[in-house]
Amino acid sequence: TLKAVNSEEDDVAVEIEELLDIAMRTMREEKELAAMRKEELQNPTTGWIVIEQSLQGFR
Repeated sequence: TLKAVNSEEDDVAVEIEELLDIAMRTMREEKELAAMRKEELQNPTTGWIVIEQSLQGFR
């Protein structure tokens, strides 16, 4: 965590940490999506199975 001299710097430090958290979470999600896409390319039928299963919820 970052040390701040006054409350304004405290607020900025908290905002920076929150933005870093969001960035890290986004990067993890992007990696997961990339892995799913890669798996889909290697095994295209699984992608269609997932789509069919999600469409069944609408019927």
